[in-house]
Amino acid sequence: MGAGYHGGFGNTLGKKRSENKESKTNDSDRVNYISRNGIIRELMGVTIESTIVANGIKDKKMSLNILGDNLFDYYVTPDRTIVGRHDDGKIYVRRSSIDLISTIFHEGIHALDYINGIEYDSINSELKAYRAEHDFQKAGRRKIEHATDDDIRVHVHRYYGRWKK
Repeated sequence: MGAGYHGGFGNTLGKKRSENKESKTNDSDRVNYISRNGIIRELMGVTIESTIVANGIKDKKMSLNILGDNLFDYYVTPDRTIVGRHDDGKIYVRRSSIDLISTIFHEGIHALDYINGIEYDSINSELKAYRAEHDFQKAGRRKIEHATDDDIRVHVHRYYGRWKK
């Protein structure tokens, strides 16, 4: 079973109770609401890989599950530093992820590897996904999470294990 976790450095917005007395939901249920088609549009045409992920979601080769904090905590992990996870072609993303689209794309890279029969390896798979995410963020003029490849390598080493030579 391949599984990748996307997180570190507190990438969630947290959870706040709504001040609106009429609403029985919390703010995190309304954060980052975007339709499936909107997600596909955000991914399509930015990079080659993002277009492949977009088509995988569109063609339902990849299952995309965007969960509120409570469901993500229950079904995936209560660790609030983790905002996404891939598990055998299924993508799970915490709705309150600061950059929902980048998180979906990152986990989509893992899902794509799974679909193509590439076994998950914590260091190499995460390096590949973070580098692809970095290129996606630059090409799409999104906020850059890691400034350099060295920053990516340090992050992956810190959160995903020891370096393999």
